[in-house]
Amino acid sequence: MSIAAAVTLAGLALDLVFEGRGMPAPAYPDSAASACFFVAITTGIYLSVRKHPIAAVLGGRHLAITTLIVLLIWGGFLGYFPQVDTQRAGPIYQRVLRAPPFVFALLLLVANLWWGVLHRLGKRLDASALFLINHLGVAITVGAGLFGTGDLIRMDVWVGKDDLVWYGNHKGETRELPFAIHLHTFEVEFYPPELRLIDSKTGAYTEMAGEPPIALEPGSAGQIGDSHVEVLDWSADAPWSSPDDAVPAARIRISTPGSDPTEGWISSGSKLAPPMFIPLGERVLAMSEPRPKRYISEMTIVREGFEPMEASVEVNKPLRIAEWWLYQKGYSPNPSGPGYLSQIEAVRDPWLPLVYAGFVMMAAGSLLGFARAGQILRNRQNQQVSANPVPSQAP
Repeated sequence: MSIAAAVTLAGLALDLVFEGRGMPAPAYPDSAASACFFVAITTGIYLSVRKHPIAAVLGGRHLAITTLIVLLIWGGFLGYFPQVDTQRAGPIYQRVLRAPPFVFALLLLVANLWWGVLHRLGKRLDASALFLINHLGVAITVGAGLFGTGDLIRMDVWVGKDDLVWYGNHKGETRELPFAIHLHTFEVEFYPPELRLIDSKTGAYTEMAGEPPIALEPGSAGQIGDSHVEVLDWSADAPWSSPDDAVPAARIRISTPGSDPTEGWISSGSKLAPPMFIPLGERVLAMSEPRPKRYISEMTIVREGFEPMEASVEVNKPLRIAEWWLYQKGYSPNPSGPGYLSQIEAVRDPWLPLVYAGFVMMAAGSLLGFARAGQILRNRQNQQVSANPVPSQAP
């Protein structure tokens, strides 16, 4: 408990020294040097006290449990309070991920795992493989995530049709990519829009409880309250659409007892055309905005010293280029021309293989745990059979 408290107080003091700006995140080669220094200093600390009873405390479960409790408290702040990642210092509970006490607690967890491995190896040459693999796996995963923070790059690249872009935005700064993206086409498929009811006073959507959905296709009809609603016509590209700006619209007839039928167009609108509604009592009949179903960017990747490569990036289907991953993140109407701008996220994380290696080690440790549990059960069954032999029957 005293070690975790000392580490937390040291982190709070350092937070005051940094004036709330958070822990620095060095990039390579400083990040690799920091990781090596951490391993060297923690190993040196253990070797200097390995013959003292405190060695068992450093790598013991009591320190691990205390550290996890501290991390759980910080995790509560992280989940309850909105986190703000700005240069201006705010309350420490709103910048947990970069606060020195939280980072120090993670470092203490990694050190505890490493000390546990060293202590187990120092006591027994036949140390449990399950213990070693699990502890090393967690230590490598958490450590790589910590020391690799400064090397993680996430760039938003916005590119329009026929554009050639080799730069993106990373944390508000423009940075160049080691390749260029030449976008040929960007295609978007939408789910069919649906009928919606909007409260004319609040402007909020209202539920059509107990009323079957009415498909937006010619001839479709249904009952909404006392009114009979019929779809007379439907077009994904209304007559008033402009080039490269399709406007979905439907012509609706509403028949209410005691009044004449009314007809009109409803539309969700577009970037150039406003939406259209039809009054329906105290509510209005509207069309939902089309939800994207699938969008894909067809492009050519241009790299110095390599042949141009034809490729495509789709949602959940990223593209690997050298040390970078390209993800289809989103799109936006092109403010300077027709069509859309494709939003490509370029991610580079050189520490990711270490994180994966840690996951593999933890998975292997879990498999060993299952195998060990099965062996223990079999040994108990054999002991029970030996203790209670089945009596032989007399002839």
